[in-house]
Amino acid sequence: MRTFFLNQINIFRFMGNNIFSGIKNTTKSFLLAILGLPTFIKNQIQWLKNEFVTLREKLKNVSASNMKLGIFHLRSGNYRDAIFRFKLVEKYLDPNNKSACYWLGWVYFLKQDYKNSIINLIKSGDEDDVNLLQFVKSIDTVQYVPVQIYALYRDIKASNFIDKIASDIYDIPKTLVLELNEEITSLTEEKYILELRRNA
Repeated sequence: MRTFFLNQINIFRFMGNNIFSGIKNTTKSFLLAILGLPTFIKNQIQWLKNEFVTLREKLKNVSASNMKLGIFHLRSGNYRDAIFRFKLVEKYLDPNNKSACYWLGWVYFLKQDYKNSIINLIKSGDEDDVNLLQFVKSIDTVQYVPVQIYALYRDIKASNFIDKIASDIYDIPKTLVLELNEEITSLTEEKYILELRRNA
């Protein structure tokens, strides 16, 4: 009988040790989880920061691509597409991008929408290095076009012109020079260069 009681006591002791050990392990795991919580939160915050940096870099690349496309459309005379690209950058991809505002000012200027041109050129700040804003503001009383503005205007328009007359088959500048040379040599002494015209 005594052996039976001793066995029962050992069984209860064993069960008590298991229960106590389980409670002890659970409590220990819980406390370790609580103690590790700041590190976990810190790691999660760092991960989020890294994700935002990555996202920002991707948006910058998208922004730069849209800026290039906008300038391409501006030079091609596709003003609606250029406005879309520059506004996409300025409003969503890179808010308050001064360069996008500057080129929007140019697009609206070329469209003769002077009010929107002024609004965007004001937002462009120091990006307006040719002082287009002052020129547009005084458009009704302007006497002459400043050299810098005319040069940039000519550059914008020239690329469109070159695209339309460029040829992969013929060397157009060389052909023009050769034909002009031929015509000049056939002029009589009484003729002036201004009277040069193509013979029918």
